[in-house]
Amino acid sequence: MLCLPEKPNVGQRLKMEVFYYFDYELTRFIATGEVVWAEKSQDSPTEYQGALEFVDLSLRDFEKLKNFLGKIFY
Repeated sequence: MLCLPEKPNVGQRLKMEVFYYFDYELTRFIATGEVVWAEKSQDSPTEYQGALEFVDLSLRDFEKLKNFLGKIFY
């Protein structure tokens, strides 16, 4: 899920750099995703939320993300 200050269009492609802590180390991955849904946030009158489907993610970054999510969602 994304939280954004403006509403993206469904089908729009967004390039992003995601930083997160994993095994006590700050790491990151770069990817391109396509917006699959977007709507006004119920929690904030000035923000939007949405979801992406990754369309360009390197195999190395995919493995890093999979390992990270595996630790969170045993």
